[in-house]
Amino acid sequence: MIFVTTGTQGPFPRLEEMIRKLTPQLHEEVVMQGEQLLSEEEYAVLFKKARIVVAHAGVGTLLTALRYNKPLIVVPRRVEYGEHRDNHQLDTVGLIRERNLCYVAETQEEILT
Repeated sequence: MIFVTTGTQGPFPRLEEMIRKLTPQLHEEVVMQGEQLLSEEEYAVLFKKARIVVAHAGVGTLLTALRYNKPLIVVPRRVEYGEHRDNHQLDTVGLIRERNLCYVAETQEEILT
């Protein structure tokens, strides 16, 4: 199962659309958090069950992936698309890349690689 989480900052339409377009190619169950807020317990269950997690570039999500030893693909929210108040997730991505903690994708095609 692939778990897609958008964090607590609300929906992430660009990521959600990428995943909707990719789902037929994945041949695997995809569970997307989307606009629904999950309880801590529900979130933990889905995270533990997931083979891989796709998410925004939030530090909390990164730490959870490390705690559960889950492969993580992050797509940073960007201010120029109205997805966040600033581009701090790009700073997070820089640290992630330096430490090779997860895979960073900017496009739908990069999610598949």
